[in-house]
Amino acid sequence: MHDITKQVKESLAADEVTQHQEISVRMVGGVAFLDGLVDSSEVRERAQELAKGVEGVQLVRNRLQVRKSRDDQRREQIR
Repeated sequence: MHDITKQVKESLAADEVTQHQEISVRMVGGVAFLDGLVDSSEVRERAQELAKGVEGVQLVRNRLQVRKSRDDQRREQIR
């Protein structure tokens, strides 16, 4: 595994906000691609901040999607 990829993953795993989220990390050059499902926009933003903080990451492509809450799912069913 690429050292920078490993560092980003370790940073996400060590953080209280991001540690239990479904986040995959892929590095292409100095670009970190974040993919997966997270519980909130706050988690999405935190993951991006953590990835940006890793030495060697020049750019973050945050493609994380926020998981719909049960309330959102119910609203969609009513429509």
